[in-house]
Amino acid sequence: MSVDRSQIASYYNHSSTRGATPIGLIITQFDQILRDLRRALAALDGGDIELRTSNINHAMLVIAQLQNVLDHTHGGQAARRFEQFYNVTRALLMQAQFAASREILQQCIDMYLTLRQAWHQAEVSLNSESCRSTVRSDMPTAQSDVPQGNPVSAVSALSGVKWSA
Repeated sequence: MSVDRSQIASYYNHSSTRGATPIGLIITQFDQILRDLRRALAALDGGDIELRTSNINHAMLVIAQLQNVLDHTHGGQAARRFEQFYNVTRALLMQAQFAASREILQQCIDMYLTLRQAWHQAEVSLNSESCRSTVRSDMPTAQSDVPQGNPVSAVSALSGVKWSA
């Protein structure tokens, strides 16, 4: 019996997102983008155009997913800046694909890695803050009280902090 590693990875990713925080879900998406871009870089180095294209296209789909969940109504300046960031990086990825540019791919990896680290730090800060605070009466008491669909709204509800992106 043969084991398909991609199925195992897919199952693991699906399972790990079940208990993830809203910020954790964003981090998971950034991790996927980084995996795709690193694979594209390896494919570029190996001369595999098809694999490079496939990985860049997948990274662009994940970026589009992140872009689609931006809350422009409540997100204000943060949502506009994320929108710009995603537009710029998607344009850079198209340029990297057409020019077969290792430098541009590495630039995108560096950009997403930096932002991923910032999201991780936000999650750590939020978790340590919630551990120190006591349960307040205005915080959701059940999973059904947490806003669904918009990760940033859920973070705001869980933390009591009113911010959005």
